[in-house]
Amino acid sequence: MSFLKSKDILDLSTYNQPPSYSLIPIYSTYTLNLSTYNQPLTAGLIPNGVDTLYLSSYNQPLVPGSIPDSVSTLDLSSYNQPLVPGLIPNSVHTLNLSSYNQPLNIYGAIPFSVTSLNLMSYKHKLNHGVIPKSVHSLILATGKEDHEIASISNDIEIIESRIYPKNCIKYIEGAIPISNLLEQFHSENELLIIVNEIIKSIKTIHDNNIIHFDIKCENILLLHDENGKRLQNNFIKITGFKYSSIESKVDLYRVVGTETHMAPEMKLKTGNLGFKSDIWSLGCTLIELAGGDVKELGTNFPIIPNHLSNHFKNIIQQCLKVNPDSRFNINELYNYVTSKGLTYKESEPVYESKNIIKLELFNEAITVQSIFYGIKKLELQAFNQSFEYGLIPDSVEYLILQSYNQPIVPYVLPSNLKYLIIPSYNYPLDSIPSSVTHLQLNSFNEKLNPFIYFGKFLDFGYRYNFEENESLDSGYFQTLQSGFQFIKPINERNIPSSVTDLQLYNYNIELLPNSIPETVEMITLGSNFTHFKSLSNLPSSIINLKFETNENFNLTEIIKHIPTTITSININNNIIKIRKPQPINNSKQNKPQQQKNILNHALEHKIDDWEIISTLGKGNFGIVFLAKKINSILNGTNVSICAIKKIDIFDIKLQSEIEILDKLKNHEHSIKYYGYGIDENDSLYIYMEYIESSISIANKLKQLPNKRFQEDKIKSLIFEIAIALKKIHESGIIHRDIKCDHIFLIEDKSQNNETKGIKFIDFGLSKQIEKDSKYNSLVGTDSHMAPEVKLQNRQAGSKSDVYSLGCTMLEMVGINLNKCKSDDQGVPSIPTNLSFSFQNTIQHCLQFYPCSRYSLDDLIAHLSNNQIKVNENETRFGCIIPPNIKRLELETNEPLELGAIDNDVQYLSLPIYDQPIREGSIPSSVKYLLFNKLNQYLECDSIPESVEYLDLGNEFDIEKNGYNIPYSTILFLRCGFNFKTPVHQRSLPESVTNLQLYNYNIEIKRKGIPQRVKSLTLGSDFKDFESLSNLPSSVIDLTFGVSESFDENQLTKEIEKIQTHITSIIINGKQRRN
Repeated sequence: MSFLKSKDILDLSTYNQPPSYSLIPIYSTYTLNLSTYNQPLTAGLIPNGVDTLYLSSYNQPLVPGSIPDSVSTLDLSSYNQPLVPGLIPNSVHTLNLSSYNQPLNIYGAIPFSVTSLNLMSYKHKLNHGVIPKSVHSLILATGKEDHEIASISNDIEIIESRIYPKNCIKYIEGAIPISNLLEQFHSENELLIIVNEIIKSIKTIHDNNIIHFDIKCENILLLHDENGKRLQNNFIKITGFKYSSIESKVDLYRVVGTETHMAPEMKLKTGNLGFKSDIWSLGCTLIELAGGDVKELGTNFPIIPNHLSNHFKNIIQQCLKVNPDSRFNINELYNYVTSKGLTYKESEPVYESKNIIKLELFNEAITVQSIFYGIKKLELQAFNQSFEYGLIPDSVEYLILQSYNQPIVPYVLPSNLKYLIIPSYNYPLDSIPSSVTHLQLNSFNEKLNPFIYFGKFLDFGYRYNFEENESLDSGYFQTLQSGFQFIKPINERNIPSSVTDLQLYNYNIELLPNSIPETVEMITLGSNFTHFKSLSNLPSSIINLKFETNENFNLTEIIKHIPTTITSININNNIIKIRKPQPINNSKQNKPQQQKNILNHALEHKIDDWEIISTLGKGNFGIVFLAKKINSILNGTNVSICAIKKIDIFDIKLQSEIEILDKLKNHEHSIKYYGYGIDENDSLYIYMEYIESSISIANKLKQLPNKRFQEDKIKSLIFEIAIALKKIHESGIIHRDIKCDHIFLIEDKSQNNETKGIKFIDFGLSKQIEKDSKYNSLVGTDSHMAPEVKLQNRQAGSKSDVYSLGCTMLEMVGINLNKCKSDDQGVPSIPTNLSFSFQNTIQHCLQFYPCSRYSLDDLIAHLSNNQIKVNENETRFGCIIPPNIKRLELETNEPLELGAIDNDVQYLSLPIYDQPIREGSIPSSVKYLLFNKLNQYLECDSIPESVEYLDLGNEFDIEKNGYNIPYSTILFLRCGFNFKTPVHQRSLPESVTNLQLYNYNIEIKRKGIPQRVKSLTLGSDFKDFESLSNLPSSVIDLTFGVSESFDENQLTKEIEKIQTHITSIIINGKQRRN
C-alpha cells in the first residue's frame, strides 16, 4: 500500500488491515489519520508523539494504553463502546464522541484534561461530576429535557455558565460570517436554502432553552470544505453569545444586542422578552440577506424588500409581528418553511428587474383574495377598474396605483395604509383613510376638503390649481410639494397653517405679505425666481431658503431683504453662508462673552452676601441649596431666604429655563423666580422661592406607611395638578418632565398638613411653544416619557405632559415604573386592584396615540364628574372592563380600543354600536356576539373565529358588508335586515347550522342557504313558496310567516315537496301538521 508520510502528517485514511507494529514510524508524527480503521487496537500500536489522532470509523473496545499519552485531539466519532477510567489518556483536550450513547455513570471516564467534548448522540441522564469542570465547550444531543442537563449546567463555564448547544462552537476552520454574502447577488432559491439551515440552527439553540439575543448576519457562520465550496448539509453555525441567556434566567427588561435587529418588546421594555425576540432579529437578518436595509424604517419597523416572492415575504412577515404573541415561534417557523418547500418559485438573482414584483399587466384578472395577504408594499401599474371590498389586503401599507382613475368609495382602501401614490387620480378624496401619512397626487385638481386628510406629506404634482382651489387653510400636512405654474401670487388661504416644509418648484412671481404661514421653516421657490424684494415678506420662522435664478444675481440685494433668521441660502444648488452662527463653547475663556450675549441682566453673585443653610437636592443642570441673604435685598426684592440653583458648566439650554422662569415668575403654580447671577468663577446662580411648608409628592410618598396615597386623595390631587398644569400650558409652556419629584404640595401645618396648593419645579427641560404646536426632542424621564417623545415622530406636544401625568398617577398608587409590566407598545400596565373608575381615568391618560389621549380639559371634566359605569356611553372609547367578567353588555358607540375588552369575556352585546371594528378589538375569547345597530363593512379578522353565535341585528346589510364573516366557525347566525335581493352561494358562512333571517321574504336561490343548516327561520311575510324546493336537504326545522291572503293550495303543494326531509314546519307561530 502507499500512504503519505512526512514529519508532521501520516495519512492512513484508507487503511483497515489487521494491526502491524512496524506500520507506523516511531518518530514524532503530530497528526495520524486512520479515519477508516476499525480493527482492534492494542497497547503500543500507535507510538508516542502522535498529537492528533483520527479514528472516525473505530468502534472496537479500547484497552488501556491503546491511545498514547501524547494525543491531545482524539476523534472517535463512531465509537459506542463502554468507557471506564484509563481508556482515554489525561493528555486529551479535544474529544469527539459524537455517536456515543452508553450511560456515563463512572466518575473519571472522561479525563479531567478535556476542555472540548462532543456528545451529540448522548440520550442518557448526566449525573453531577461525570462531565469534568475542565470542559468549557460541550455539544449535547438536541431535544434533551432541561432536568437531564441541569445537573451539569453549573460545571460548564461557557457564556456565563450556559450550555453550548451543538450548533454553537467557538472556532470552525473554513467558516466565514454570512455577512460576507451581503455584497453578492444570490437567487431566492439559494437564499431559501440558507434560511432553512439558519432556522434549524436557531431551533437547536431554543430547544436547549437558550435565547441568543443578538441574531444577525455577523453572528451566523457559513461552513466550507477544504476546496472553498459550501457544505451540502449542516453548513450553518451560530456564534456571538455575548448577550445570551438561559430562558429561566432572563432579565425581562434588559436592553442588549444590536439596535437595528432589536425586537420592539426590548426597545420599549415591555417585560415580555423571550424566544420570540430572536425571531424578530431573524426577520431583520433575512431582510439583510435579501438585499434590504434594516436601517430603512417604515413607521419605525424594517421594510421588507419589494422584489421578493410572496412566499419569502410571508416568512419575513411572520417574524416581524409587533406583538410577540402573534409572532411565529421557531418550531412554527420551521414547520412553515419546510412545509412550503424550497422550490416555491424559480427565482432570478435579486438584481434582475423581472424579479421585482410589479403587477404591471393586472387590469382585469384581479379579484378579492387574488392579492396575497401579508404583503406590505404593492404596485399595480395598469390597474384601472373599480375597487371591490377586500381587494387590497389590510396588510398593505405602501400602495402605488400608477394608472388608477376611478372614484374611491369608503372602506375599499386598507385602514393600515400609510403611503398612497395615485399619479393619475382626479376624483374627490373623501374616502382616503386617515391612516395615510404620505399622499402623492400628480394629476389631482379637485376641490380639497381639508377635514378628510390628516397626513404629513402631500405632493400635488403639477396640476393642482392653487388659484382656483382655496380650501387648503385647515389642512394637517407638514410637507407640501407642488410643481404648479403660478400666474398669480399665492394668498394667505392657499397654504395650510400646519406646513413646516413648503416646496413650490415653479413659483417665480412676487411673494405677498402674510401669504406664507408663520409655521413654515423651509421653503423652496422656482427655477427662475427674480422678485428678491418680495423676500422681505417671508415670515421670520424660515431658516432655510432655496431657489434658482439667473447667473448674474446680486447677492447683496438678496441678503438685504431676507429675514434675519436665515443663515444660509441655496441658490442654483450652491449653499451660500449668510451669517455664521455663534458657537457655544464651554471653555472658560469664552464664557464671559457668551454669557454676556445670552444673559444681559445677570447680577454679580458674591459668596460673602449669602449664608448657606443646607443642600436641597440636585436638578437637571446643577445643585440646589438653601441660603440666607445677608442684607435681605435681592434684585430689588426683600428676600430673607431662597433656593439657589448653582450651575458650574454653562449650557445654552439654561437660557430657555431662565426665560421660562421669568415668564412664570408671577404664576401661582410655579416657584417664584428672583433673578440670576454670575460669580467670579463664571458659575451661574438662579434664585428661586423657598416654601418652608412644602414637600415633593415623591418625598411625601416615602413618609406614608404603605408608600402610596388613597384613591380619593390621588383623584383630588390630580384634579388640582391638572388645573395647575393647564394654566402652565396656557402660558405657552410645556413642562416635559412631569413626575412626583417635580410636583410640590404646599401644606397647611395648622390643618394637619392638608394640601392647600400645588407648585411645579424644575423647568430645565421645559419648552415654550405656540398653541397646538409639536416638538421633536428626546427629553424627559424615560419611565414617564410619552411614546411620541421616545419615537421622535414630531407628534409630541401638550398631551405628552398628560401621558407623564398618567405615569405620575401610577407612582402615587405605589408602582415602580422602572420595574412594572407594560403592554406590547411599552405602555405601563394599570393595576387591577384599583377601582374601575380610577383605572379608566389612568387609561385615558396613557393612550399610545396622542389623538386618542385625554387633553387636560378632558381630564378635568372627567375628574369633576368622577363616575364611570361599565355600560355608560363613554365620550372617548370603551371603558375598562373588570377582569373575570364572562358576560358583558356595553352600551357604547365609540370605536373600540385594542385591549379595552378583557380576554375573559365570552358573551358580548353591543346594542348601539355602529363603528368600524378593528382587528383584535373583540377578544378571541368571545363565543357569543350580539349587535343591533351595526351596519359597517367587516374588515378581515374583525370578527374573531372563536365566535360561534353571531346576532347582526336589524340594520346589517349582509350582502354588502358581510364578506369577511368567519366562514367556517359560526354555528348560529341571526340577521334581521330587510333583504331586497336573494342571498346567493357564499353570502352566508358554510358552517351555520341554525340560521334566522326573520326579514327575509323573497326568493330562495339554489345553494343560497348553506348546506349544513338544520334550523331555518325566514320572514313574517314570506311569499315565494315555490323557491322552498331550493332548500338544502339538511334543513329539518323550518319557520316563517305568511300574510292573511296567502295561497293555501300553493303552500300545501310546495310543502309536500320538501316534507321528505323537513320534520317540523312552523307558520305564523303554529306547528303545521302533516
